[in-house]
Amino acid sequence: KSSIRALIIGYAVQLGLKLSTKLPRLFKDPSILTSTATDTGILKFGIFLSAFTCLFKGTNCCLRWTKNSSEATNCFVAGLVAAPALVFYPSPTVALYVLWKCLEALFNEGVRSGVIKNKDLFIVILYGLATSQLFYSALMDPRYMKKSYMAFLDRISHHKLHMINRSVLDVFGTEASSGYEDYFPDLHPK
Repeated sequence: KSSIRALIIGYAVQLGLKLSTKLPRLFKDPSILTSTATDTGILKFGIFLSAFTCLFKGTNCCLRWTKNSSEATNCFVAGLVAAPALVFYPSPTVALYVLWKCLEALFNEGVRSGVIKNKDLFIVILYGLATSQLFYSALMDPRYMKKSYMAFLDRISHHKLHMINRSVLDVFGTEASSGYEDYFPDLHPK
């Protein structure tokens, strides 16, 4: 039942998102509704959710019955078995979302069990690591950064992100100067 429910929810959510971007044109041309509703990309997301739910819950139940107990390792194994469902909807956004939700669950479990004593310090360190990774990506290959991330990094660096001599980094084959070809820093001769 849960996999059928996931299929319906996944399909309905994707359809709603697609139709919301086409609302102005939808009133002029109602055939857009039919063409959007029969789009295979929308159905693929529902199939992914359905397969993921079915594999995860089925594996978790089998492990619970086999071991006669509900252990944390059951969920880990069930997650590994369910992961190939991403084949139906290969989206880096969905994969990253699932990864971060798993890490969040691990963090919350660590705080609850007392393994992580100072959660505020841990959050600051995690924020610092994530921001440093964004800076690294923005510097080495800015083509792959979203404009909103670039604006955020530029804002928190007091607009210093654009004042880096990126042409020196092009030697490494990263195309770091992509979009910044016309900038050359005003270097002091010494």
